[in-house]
Amino acid sequence: MECSPTFYNPSLYIETNNGNRISKQSSIRGMQNIVPAGKVIIQPGVILRGDLARIKIGQYTNIEEEVILRPSYTKQKGKLKYTELNIGDYVHLGKRSIISAGKIGNCVDIGEDCIIGQRAIIRGNSVVLPNSIVPPEGVVPPFTVYGGRPATFVAELPESVQE
Repeated sequence: MECSPTFYNPSLYIETNNGNRISKQSSIRGMQNIVPAGKVIIQPGVILRGDLARIKIGQYTNIEEEVILRPSYTKQKGKLKYTELNIGDYVHLGKRSIISAGKIGNCVDIGEDCIIGQRAIIRGNSVVLPNSIVPPEGVVPPFTVYGGRPATFVAELPESVQE
């Protein structure tokens, strides 16, 4: 799957030293806990909850409009403990998705309007189709396509693709 180019108005974004582009219309809490690796695009309406736990975002990740990134949590001794959210390189997060995963691997495409449950693991080189719900603690294996409510196996992806 190839994404179309993302164009932006430079006056509406803040560009960091390592090439991250962060919309002035996004809501970022706990900026000290948000670690974008470089060339990350955070579009308008995105909510990043770095005040809960650290969020690591890999290189060349595109976070589309109105996505919510919220670290997952566990209950320990009656209290909530938030855990780090790791997002790999070359990841695309579709519009209006809610992400509470434990880990998202490299080269992952998550479609529009998806919900990724608490502590879910999305392995590398996989696709989650639009309008899908990955249940809490669900695992999407590498080189697979998952879709539906709840998300189930749809297809297998080849280990390499023809040019």
